[in-house]
Amino acid sequence: MPVVNAAGPAFLLDDGANEYVGDAAGFGTIVGASGSAPVDGLACAASMGGATHYHVHVSVFVNGHQYAVPAGIGIYEPAVYQAPYLVMTSGSPGACYYAIHTHALEGMVHVEDFSPNVVRTLGEFLDIWGQQLSLSGFGPYAGATRWFDTDLTTGAPGSHPVTELTGTDPHLVTMIDHHEYTIEVGPNYVDTPNFRFWSGYK
Repeated sequence: MPVVNAAGPAFLLDDGANEYVGDAAGFGTIVGASGSAPVDGLACAASMGGATHYHVHVSVFVNGHQYAVPAGIGIYEPAVYQAPYLVMTSGSPGACYYAIHTHALEGMVHVEDFSPNVVRTLGEFLDIWGQQLSLSGFGPYAGATRWFDTDLTTGAPGSHPVTELTGTDPHLVTMIDHHEYTIEVGPNYVDTPNFRFWSGYK
């Protein structure tokens, strides 16, 4: 299978409250396995940091079928604000945000840290989510697995640079602003997807 992004028009990612990217049934209601305990040295804070603030997109395909990345990963005690957009329950004891989290079912990962110029990794995000990535599977799905980084800031739809990261420790995969990270579990694969970030994402 070619390791290229789809040549069709880019799918707009606008973090809309009712926007789904993929099948929401894939991971059920999983929003993270850690509660509010520190993960990889990252604490769960009572508010979101603003010194660093950027966004990446994560896609998961299993045997060619796309599953949605759940809303509420990295948000402890989340409440439905505008379904399925999730925010922390205001005033709930212990409610908190990790510096890496998702609000909606469109795979947008928010990196919001209290320290400036912080760059987080795919491995940190997966640890907060509670999912394992290896050559033999991802999360609950088994099969030959590969993963990619697509730079959506360069090139036109169908020609964005794609770097295969298969076999690289996800903790060494830096999540870069406005990049797409694609995880595929075989035996069937698809071309890496082509997205376009809403202009409101700085």
